[in-house]
Amino acid sequence: MRIAIIVLCLSFNNFFAQDDELIEKLSLECLYNSFSESGLDIKQELERYEDFLIENEFLEDKSGDSYIKFYKKVFEINYLPATRPNSLFLKIINSDFQHNYNKNCFTAKMLLKGEFKSYTNSKDSKVFLLLNSMTNSSKTENMSFKGYASIILDVLNKNDLEKPFYKTLLLLSIALGSNEEGHEQFTKLPPPKEN
Repeated sequence: MRIAIIVLCLSFNNFFAQDDELIEKLSLECLYNSFSESGLDIKQELERYEDFLIENEFLEDKSGDSYIKFYKKVFEINYLPATRPNSLFLKIINSDFQHNYNKNCFTAKMLLKGEFKSYTNSKDSKVFLLLNSMTNSSKTENMSFKGYASIILDVLNKNDLEKPFYKTLLLLSIALGSNEEGHEQFTKLPPPKEN
C-alpha cells in the first residue's frame, strides 16, 4: 500500500513538474517575442550582463546558489548590490517591450499546442505563484528591494534560479533596478568562506 501511495505521489509531482516546465518555456518565448518585436535580442543581452555581473564579482558564478546569495544580500541591505552598463538599461527601456507584450501570447501558445490540461493547471504553477505574489505585494505596499528579495527567496529555490525563465526575470530586474556602472559602487558579495 505504501509503495502505491509513493508511486502515486511521484506521478502527481511529475505531472505538475511537466506542466511547470511547459509553462516556463512558453512564458519565456512570449517574453523573448516582446523584446524581439523591438529588435532587441534580450537573451543575448542578458547572457552578456550575467557575465558582467560575474566579472565584477556581484555574482560568484551562474549557479542558483550564487543567485540565492545575491538575493539574501538584497534582503539584508535593501538595495541591489550590483551595477549595470548604462547601454543595457537604455536598450531595455527603449525596446518598448511592455507595449509589445501580448497578454494573450501564453494562452494562444498553450491552446495551439493542445495543452488544455496544462493551461488549466497554469494558475497553480510556480510561474504564476511568483508573478501573483509580486503583483499582490506591489498593490498593497510600495515594493522595496527587500520585499522583492523576500518573494524570490520564498517562492524560488536554487534549481529554479538556474532555469532560463526565472533567470531572465531576475537579470531583467537587476538590470533595471541597479545603478549605472561607474556611478555608485555597491557592496560586493563577501568572499566565500573557507572550511
